[in-house]
Amino acid sequence: MPQVDPELFDRGQFQAELALKSSPIAAFKKAIRQFREVLDNRFNSGRDTRRLIEDRAWCVDQILQQAWQR
Repeated sequence: MPQVDPELFDRGQFQAELALKSSPIAAFKKAIRQFREVLDNRFNSGRDTRRLIEDRAWCVDQILQQAWQR
């Protein structure tokens, strides 16, 4: 699993988005869209597929942790 990777998911930025949005769903959707774009770019750049799977799992874990805290 990756260490903290703010390009994929920045917890502080996400929490700030949650505070600004009237609906938390919008912040969650934006975070998912952003990490998918980063992973797509990494895939197109030739990043190792196993690493991409680990990175995606890490992102999903981060999103789920934030959801459970709400």
